Amino acid sequence: MALVPTDRDLTLMAFMQRFSTPASCLKHLEAIRWRAGEFCPKCAFVGQMYRLRDGKSYKCPACEKLFMVQRIRQAAGKENEEEDDDNLLAGIVEIAETSIGKNKHPCKRTKGTQGWRTKTKCVAIGLAQRDGQCRAFASPTATAQDREALVSAHVRPGAEIYADAYHAYASLASDYPLHRVTHSRGEYVRKGVHINTVESLLASLKRLSYGIHHHGSFKHMQRSLNSVSCRINRRSKADHPMTTWDRINDLLGRGLTARTTDKQLVKGEV
Repeated sequence: MALVPTDRDLTLMAFMQRFSTPASCLKHLEAIRWRAGEFCPKCAFVGQMYRLRDGKSYKCPACEKLFMVQRIRQAAGKENEEEDDDNLLAGIVEIAETSIGKNKHPCKRTKGTQGWRTKTKCVAIGLAQRDGQCRAFASPTATAQDREALVSAHVRPGAEIYADAYHAYASLASDYPLHRVTHSRGEYVRKGVHINTVESLLASLKRLSYGIHHHGSFKHMQRSLNSVSCRINRRSKADHPMTTWDRINDLLGRGLTARTTDKQLVKGEV
């Protein structure tokens, strides 16, 4: 299927005209999913799939299994799940965090739940490699052990960790060179040591919460974080230019190979 080649051609009107009906959207998804020909994701049968009347479900003629077009936001988190050496963050890695929760009117606030409280808010922990990828994780408890586990799983040994003066990061020094800036003293940059990269990620998360969703449940928070980090990781760079169409098709391609069950959506299992 021919795609629009440049961002200049991708106006809002052109996008709406191209995907004006569910059928046109589905046709585009089919072109991405089955670039090399139709196949069944269940049994690997290669051949034409049966289209069902609902317009979004398919049936394999070999194993007779049903499958549907999958959710996209789940697919954005694939990078968070990739923990092999090729996908670990390396070099200089910044870490920071913020709390995300519903802003309540003063008359509806519960005593002891304001500020940094995990009882009514979820802590989002961000990791960002300088001039590289970023990751974001929802942490209901946000203990020092949680942070250590995240860094150990997603940061390559030998990387340098940049953080602020928050006491919970002190334990990271046992496994990584740790450099810190003290914001409370007005120190934001010291000879290249700063956490501006990861704070830009966290600012995008906050804007998502304040400006779009206004309130998000804990059980779906990780998927929201996935969507933000996925967009940031696909910003166009000099050594890796990406058009809007590249980003759209990359995300759709990820979504069509992800499996999200109703149980995951209802119970919040990522």
